[in-house]
Amino acid sequence: MSMPSKPQIFFGRDTELAQIIHMIFTNIGSHPAHIAILGPGGHGKTTLANAVLTHDRVQEHFGHARFFIPCESIFSSGALLVELAKSLGVFKSGSDASWSHIHSALVAKECILCLDNFESPWDQDGDTKHSVEQLLSRITELQSVTVLITMRGTERPARTHWTKPTLLPLQTLSHDAGRQIWQEISDNYDESAEELIKAVDYVPLAIDLLAHLSQQTGILQRGQAHKLLNVEYSIQLSIDSGRMRANSSARDLLGVLSMLPDGIHMKQLGKFEDILIGVDIPSGLHVLLQCSLITMSGERYQTHPIIRHFCNKQGFMSPRHEASLKEFYITLASSYHQQAHNYDEMVLEVNNTKAMLFGLLESNYADHSKV
Repeated sequence: MSMPSKPQIFFGRDTELAQIIHMIFTNIGSHPAHIAILGPGGHGKTTLANAVLTHDRVQEHFGHARFFIPCESIFSSGALLVELAKSLGVFKSGSDASWSHIHSALVAKECILCLDNFESPWDQDGDTKHSVEQLLSRITELQSVTVLITMRGTERPARTHWTKPTLLPLQTLSHDAGRQIWQEISDNYDESAEELIKAVDYVPLAIDLLAHLSQQTGILQRGQAHKLLNVEYSIQLSIDSGRMRANSSARDLLGVLSMLPDGIHMKQLGKFEDILIGVDIPSGLHVLLQCSLITMSGERYQTHPIIRHFCNKQGFMSPRHEASLKEFYITLASSYHQQAHNYDEMVLEVNNTKAMLFGLLESNYADHSKV
């Protein structure tokens, strides 16, 4: 796709948009900007990139030399080379994409290049990742090319000198921004809508989908025409990433965290290592943080309610770990709370304990009287 689409509904990212525009034009011509828009799925990374490419200053400066390359279905440097050649108009059918032709097109005039969903080609095994990073570094070495990438997660590809200060990973929206999105889509903003945008913790894509759903009487069909508009599909892409596939502990731990609304407190990591036999907790947490499937909230590792709901629906929790968790929380709730160490642990786990016990009461748990 050589030209970006028209601007989408865009609220709540004014600060990030202004920062990116400033980064692009501060040293343009001598040190073109290299910017990574990071964050979890559904947080508006592509929308922000589109807003940059359609910004008045960017359009005026770069004209038609604005290129948007969707990388969602690209899993190697060779495939990325082909998509670049196609977007730049230098790909010849029946032949391999040539870096020399791409290089000539990129240096012909000043341009801005957006690689959307760059985690797909980058988040692969060692050799593939290295070759993709090498290709990106060859592009970012060119003095005529401003580069913008969007990626799920919090880690930037190596071998590229990213413009400082780097852009922080995108967070959820403010309440006012969430309300603006809803009101732009639907004219039925009321107390119910207020509760819904709170319930999804102001995630932009979730608000967008719910606002469209509120206008319809049947099941939401939006997202079938374009999978990127589907929240669950966006989450699944993160879960299917190379880092997640390479670390079974990360997937196991995501299943555990999906059952715990308060997540895991740092002080409880040792306890959970005893509960979750065979799970490498430090390694799993590291990968989940990299993939933006969990966040650090104070001293707790937590995942978003939308991701928890998705994982529970998909049955991520292994029966063995589920049984261990149930036993732990029943034992904790039954313990003598006046003992100092039991009391401290109860305080840390009070919301998780409540959620677990209510879940057991609603299930076919064998010992209802004990619960």
